[in-house]
Amino acid sequence: MMNTKPEKMTGGCLCGAVRYEVTAPLQGAQYCHCRMCQKANGAPVVTWTWVPLENFSYSKGEPVALGNETHHARRSPYQREFSPSAWPPGVD
Repeated sequence: MMNTKPEKMTGGCLCGAVRYEVTAPLQGAQYCHCRMCQKANGAPVVTWTWVPLENFSYSKGEPVALGNETHHARRSPYQREFSPSAWPPGVD
């Protein structure tokens, strides 16, 4: 029988200032190599995943939010957030 109870996943930034919890299965994942993602993350390729907002919460710290954007691949709004110690993010 398949386990239908969602497992809690946790993660955070490398410095430990911000931690989060996810209490639902991931709804999907994708790679992106557009210029916007490259500049925001300082990497040639970025991996994205998403979950329902009601199943995501911060358990430690508060990230710096850059405001809502719409990514060309998903065509739905999202918000880029970074650890305060990693500010400013990205590479010009």
